[in-house]
Amino acid sequence: MAHLKLLAGYFQKLEREARGYLKDPRQLEEALAALEGRRLSAEHAVAALASRRPKVTFAARPTALRVHGHPRHASSMKILNLLALCVLISACGSATIGGNPQSTPTPSEAASPSAAPSPSASVSPTTSPVVSPAPTPVCATIQGGTSSRATITDVRVGTHPGYDRVVVEFSGGLPEYRLVPQDPSTFVGPFSGLPMHVAGRAGYHLYISNMDVPPAYQHGNIVAMYPELKQVMVMAVFEGQADIAIGLDHAVCPVVSTLSSPSRLVIDFPS
Repeated sequence: MAHLKLLAGYFQKLEREARGYLKDPRQLEEALAALEGRRLSAEHAVAALASRRPKVTFAARPTALRVHGHPRHASSMKILNLLALCVLISACGSATIGGNPQSTPTPSEAASPSAAPSPSASVSPTTSPVVSPAPTPVCATIQGGTSSRATITDVRVGTHPGYDRVVVEFSGGLPEYRLVPQDPSTFVGPFSGLPMHVAGRAGYHLYISNMDVPPAYQHGNIVAMYPELKQVMVMAVFEGQADIAIGLDHAVCPVVSTLSSPSRLVIDFPS
């Protein structure tokens, strides 16, 4: 009976707390009505136990708990059932026992679904145009000259707007010549067979034959370092034949011409 009195007092305390927690008049009214019904049920149970009536009917809900006056364990069952009612009250959110009140959000407070972000326009990365290297020109072997015998008297170089020039001057006529493309790293001495270091990344091998013996021009090495022409090396003049190595900056097809008075072989390399 003492537990039921405490429970009735606790319901009364919850009624007072509900007035301070709940701000909505409708929710407050519903909570007070529910708490008052449970408090009255507890008070009726106390009164019934005091008068020791054989049967007490709870007036709180249509499904009110009926307590039969039998042995003492029935009182314990009544207390447990009433405590279960308190738990249900706190779960419904009318009032929170020993905690903060939980208010039911109104429709205006309900979180509205956030608008999905509009997809931003994808920016494709700009790619720089791929610049393909210029194809290496395929230059044919150039040959010419006559059967006239002559000797080399001079080898000169020069640079001009748009081209670099090599001039081979002869005494007498213009002997036979042959200009063949060759990688400058592959030149070797005609007599020694040793590698000849010629500047440039491309080059030509100039063969001159049918020359007079003994030669008037022995050897020569001209380091030009022009835009296209880098080096001219007379590797050998022997037994009527001369070998001249020409180093270039890159592969280009030359323009070959001849001049007279005196006889000259002119080779122009576009720059």
